[in-house]
Amino acid sequence: MKISNKKVYVIIIIGILVGVGIGIYIYQGLSNMTHIVPIYLTVNKKEVDMGENVVIYVKIGTTKYPFEISNENTHSGGLGIYRIPNNISPEQVLSNKTLRDELIHRSSMQSGHLPFVINNKKKVFKFEWNCTIPGYNTYYHALAGYYFVYIDAYAIPYGNIIPQFIINYNSIFYLKGISAELNGSKLIINSTKPLDFQGKIEITKSNFTTHYTKYIEFNYSGMGLSIDLDKENIEVSQADIILITPYGNYWVGEYVHSKGK
Repeated sequence: MKISNKKVYVIIIIGILVGVGIGIYIYQGLSNMTHIVPIYLTVNKKEVDMGENVVIYVKIGTTKYPFEISNENTHSGGLGIYRIPNNISPEQVLSNKTLRDELIHRSSMQSGHLPFVINNKKKVFKFEWNCTIPGYNTYYHALAGYYFVYIDAYAIPYGNIIPQFIINYNSIFYLKGISAELNGSKLIINSTKPLDFQGKIEITKSNFTTHYTKYIEFNYSGMGLSIDLDKENIEVSQADIILITPYGNYWVGEYVHSKGK
């Protein structure tokens, strides 16, 4: 039985329409799929001198899928530069995700943040950190020590992706300069090279009921100094410690008087 040319054309057209429909269905299905996009965070150098900036590179693992990521509409200040405490090694931060998350979420004024927007329009995004951290209506210089970069809080204005932030040894750097920490009642000041300067320690507490500020002058010579704050007649049991130097002001931490515990 012969099939007329008209019927052949109808079959062909139906086949084309079915094929197009299947193609559209598959395309829409693929478009709505959630894709994992690796994002690598690195810095431009392993050691940063006092007064230098840090260049941070955000490298997109694939630009195949349309997306945008930013810190808008989040509670984060942006791309984070987190200080690693002196008693923790950088290797621990890389190998222990639980520890890394703890450092990221720990309430601290020793971390910097940069606003960011990244997308699939290019492979590499560049950001620059001036080694300052936000304080109360001011900025402080970052203390010397190891830091790592990471993006913790983010929003995705468009795109069906799951960003996978990846860090390694190239995501960690050592910032040189002045470091300070509280060990019990002792304020321990160090520097990565010998320095000679006159400085001040600002001891301050301000809230609805208390407004207290006291200054302690000191001379720094060499690479280390220890000051016992319990011996300085501080009139409040708790206070913020700010180190004032010719190189900048540094927020150190919260002092708790041993008699006030």
